[in-house]
Amino acid sequence: MRAITVVMQLGQLGFGPMFGDVEKGAVNTQNELALLAELIGVPEKDLELSMTERTMITRGEVFKVPLKPDDAKDACDAFGKEIYAKTFLWLVREINAATSAEDNYDGERKADFGTIGLLDIFGFESFPVNGFEQLCINYANEKLQQKFTRDIFQTVMEEYKFEGIALDDIKYDDNSDVLDLIEGRGGLLAMLNEECVRPKGNDKEFVHKAASGNKNSKCLIKDRLMGPMDFGIHHYAGKVVYFANGFVGRNQDTLPIDLKEAAKKSSNEIISEHLENEKMMKKESASASAAVNRAA
Repeated sequence: MRAITVVMQLGQLGFGPMFGDVEKGAVNTQNELALLAELIGVPEKDLELSMTERTMITRGEVFKVPLKPDDAKDACDAFGKEIYAKTFLWLVREINAATSAEDNYDGERKADFGTIGLLDIFGFESFPVNGFEQLCINYANEKLQQKFTRDIFQTVMEEYKFEGIALDDIKYDDNSDVLDLIEGRGGLLAMLNEECVRPKGNDKEFVHKAASGNKNSKCLIKDRLMGPMDFGIHHYAGKVVYFANGFVGRNQDTLPIDLKEAAKKSSNEIISEHLENEKMMKKESASASAAVNRAA
């Protein structure tokens, strides 16, 4: 609960120029910073510096670079996003550990235990303005749709044919072409990742390259009436037009070393020990830790 409270408190922080210098950001809500420091268990000064400075390493030389107010705010938001995501994974690990039949109940075979499977409900999003979050949600639902059609139609048809049961061909929508556009080798996500690592990567260039590289895809929508930051996708559920402002920034999923070091000082176990834990099961985490210890 405290970790989620930290995420909410991070949203209360405000940033502005340091003594009028627009090239250097500083927290301008000191009372909120003090509350955050108490919640997370990290000294106020260390916490502020982790969000307003960036450690750079060039040719073996380490130095600090001040962040502008907007960049500092982005760092703050990234910290909150990471804590929230890893708190969710921690909860999944705890639930899996508590409900794992193999670990909690006696039985000779795995077949002795039942299985509960969960499939998230479908829910595409299409608003007047659709951003990076809508693309991620709609991409996830495209994957769910693919699983649904394969499990319900393709797998059943193959099983019937194997059993020698006569069955007429069932026509169903295949969204592989949409997924190729999004996740393929030269697809939107690959080009977005490439733009993120370019020194001067930006949203406009991403849209231009994505449109040029996928101009033959029937699922991509890019016409003259759209702006330079707009592109559309013919999803299986319908047409969605995306506005790419902020795509490159939101896809930066690597937490800066300054924030990682600040997190390690936290008195909260989830924040200090699990921000780099991507495992879904406790057993995996333990095995990985043991491997690291052996290597050391």
